[in-house]
Amino acid sequence: MKFSLNWLNRYTPLPIGDKEKMNEVINRIALQIVDVDERWYTEKDGNAVDAIIDVDNKIITNRPYCFGHRGLAREISVMMNQQYTGADYPSLPQGNNSLQVKIDIHDPELCPRFTAIAIKGVKIGQSPDFLKYAVESVGLRSINNLVDITNLIMLDTAQPVHAYDYNKIKNGHIVVRRADEGEKVTTLDGVERTFNNSILLITDEEKPVGVAGVMGAGNSEIDENTTDVLLEIASFNPINIRQTAKFLKHRTDAVTRFEKGVDPTNIPNVMAYMVDLILQNCGGEIASDFIDVNNLQQSTLRTEPLRMEFDPQRVDKLLGFNIQIDFIKQVFDGFSIGYEEKSDTDWTLTIPTYRPDVKEPADLVEDIGRMYGYQNIPVSIPVNQLIVPARNKKVEIKKKIRNALLSSGLDEVITFSFISQNDIDKFGYNKIIKIVNPLSEEYIYLRPSLIPSLTKVTSLNAKSFDKFGIFEIARKFLPRDIEKLAYELDHGESMQPDEIEVVSATYYDKAEKNNSIFELKGALENLFYELKISDYKIMSDGKIYINDKGIGVIGLLNKEQLNNYELNYAVSYFEIELQPLLDNYNDKKKYKPFSRYQGSSISYSLFVPKELTHASVVENITSVASQFDYIYGWETTSGDGFEIKDMPENMKPFFIEIKLQKSETNISDEDKYSVGLAIEESIKNKLPNAIIRGGGIQKKMSATNPGTTIEEKSKPVIAVKILSIEKHANADRLVVTQVSDGKENYQIVTGAPNIEVGQIVPAALPGTVVPGLKDDKGNLVVMKVSKLRGIDSYGMLLAGDELGINSDHDGIFILDKDKFQPGDTVNPEELSR
Repeated sequence: MKFSLNWLNRYTPLPIGDKEKMNEVINRIALQIVDVDERWYTEKDGNAVDAIIDVDNKIITNRPYCFGHRGLAREISVMMNQQYTGADYPSLPQGNNSLQVKIDIHDPELCPRFTAIAIKGVKIGQSPDFLKYAVESVGLRSINNLVDITNLIMLDTAQPVHAYDYNKIKNGHIVVRRADEGEKVTTLDGVERTFNNSILLITDEEKPVGVAGVMGAGNSEIDENTTDVLLEIASFNPINIRQTAKFLKHRTDAVTRFEKGVDPTNIPNVMAYMVDLILQNCGGEIASDFIDVNNLQQSTLRTEPLRMEFDPQRVDKLLGFNIQIDFIKQVFDGFSIGYEEKSDTDWTLTIPTYRPDVKEPADLVEDIGRMYGYQNIPVSIPVNQLIVPARNKKVEIKKKIRNALLSSGLDEVITFSFISQNDIDKFGYNKIIKIVNPLSEEYIYLRPSLIPSLTKVTSLNAKSFDKFGIFEIARKFLPRDIEKLAYELDHGESMQPDEIEVVSATYYDKAEKNNSIFELKGALENLFYELKISDYKIMSDGKIYINDKGIGVIGLLNKEQLNNYELNYAVSYFEIELQPLLDNYNDKKKYKPFSRYQGSSISYSLFVPKELTHASVVENITSVASQFDYIYGWETTSGDGFEIKDMPENMKPFFIEIKLQKSETNISDEDKYSVGLAIEESIKNKLPNAIIRGGGIQKKMSATNPGTTIEEKSKPVIAVKILSIEKHANADRLVVTQVSDGKENYQIVTGAPNIEVGQIVPAALPGTVVPGLKDDKGNLVVMKVSKLRGIDSYGMLLAGDELGINSDHDGIFILDKDKFQPGDTVNPEELSR
């Protein structure tokens, strides 16, 4: 939209000629300048008097008054707090009624106001220089003096107007009606247009003479032979005008203004202004009354000033800084907005009809901010109260599930919620929901499980990877059960399917099939561990339970399913419901300061009866935890459904590791002994049928007694018998021996090359002071339980130098079987004699 600065200057003073200041003015009213025409118009003395600015329509689209020079000048005058004269219009002189004018409106909803007046004896010719310059400077073509005046009126006031050759209007009778379906007319641009009955036409008694709000017809246009004119100014429904332009695929300057909402109450002023210009520049005299058919009360247009309550203190809150009351009043006065001050916080405003954009107080706050200048708003950091969002347990548990499965090496995927008939057939689902309007023939069912969808993704990735796992957290869909369905039918409720959130995963491995399912089982156990759910069971038939309630299944795809999805190796899967995980999630947290000291642990490998639940085994074993404040946790693994060599019938494997740590010192062997003794007592009393396969504590150790030092309770070197010798799993030069003191068996790791089964040898068990060993400070070494290359050693088999009787360290000292029996005390002094 182009505007002349010289034209704007007629209604409010502008710094014409100072380009920098002028740009500042335009920027202050928040208008985006698309272009500035650098063709400066000059007077005889060569001084610049004008420039043309091109404003983006979108910037002023909600301010319809700004589509005319008077409206934009008002904006500038308010911003600069200076005089505005654009509200002044001439008066309409009286006529002689020598020409008849009649108006009929058949559809007042689409045309709520139509005014007309006739002028007789006009002379059509070239426009005077000021008029020609006015229209051409903003991009229009000068046609003749009368047409140029109608264009000037629109550019000045934002109100489109039209002039007809009176003698081409039959009997001066204007009829405003809807077009007949298929009716045609040739418009001023020479194009024949066809209408439907949503289009509003301007007609006389015989023919259409214009398309309402868009363009006049060629059959009534002004030409050099025109002597009498009929002037029209009307108000039309903005929505209908926009629809008409869209239907005709033709936009005009009139459409641009009508569709925004022109002030219908200003029409008489505009008519007086147009008549005055015509009489001055075209001659003639008024030849009819001013005809005004006004049905505005039946329209949706604003025809009366709007009354609105306003709190001036809200301005500061919405803009974020302090605005003086005097400035607010200055802005309201500039826009002709009336205000009645009832109190400091309660004003009653009267919004003029030319501001249809103002619907609520916030619209006026925007005006105040624009007029103050956005660039003048101080920079500040907003202050607001931060409210901690409510805890969402489901979001939390989903995050933990994702972390658990991702840490187990699985990748998350997202799949379609629809599956095919082939999927249904291969997986044997019978409770299914068919889609009425499927996306394609392939996806015609809502999936009753995520496994088919994940299997398809597995099939695609198996072409590129030898080993991988994927998972998804999503919904599966099942038909409503009979009771729910009957209830919904009776109560008129929606018969939606059951949507059940599940966690599903598949694992592909080109190795043996057991590797695949064991990997997935490990991921599942890690998930339960992260959620702190201990009372779960994974049965041999693949069913998964929590608190003896079924929550899902784990298994392997069968051969037919693998072939169907072109999979040549084993694929394991599991699917568990999310709600049971949410119900059993242990989210209680207890803070305990971190210890600076090293911790330790005691491990037990057991066989326990199959009928015992995982949770009951853990509870019975760890029931002694309250006796020892340095037990801080445990890890467990249950082997439901898995077979181990030499495992008794109706038993299952179970592993538990009890973790120990103190805050004030390191864990000692005696601490471990005390805990182990209590745990084994608990296993013996509460799980009488359980079998301890391995692990545990050294039976010859004793619990720590307060006030007793290690030296005071040190044990002598004793004779032991070698029962077995096995190769160390992690060291070529070490062996693992089982020895006996005649009462108890001990596991001792040694590197001696000369030992054989059946020999009697000296041993230092935990708590024994080794006669020939000293530390860096020269102190004797007290034997402790140690871990040699990953295997616990409960003592040490002694060589000659370690007994302190000679320097021999090439092998273990062998005792005489006739003199020593297992359990006898070995006195190094007697051996040296």
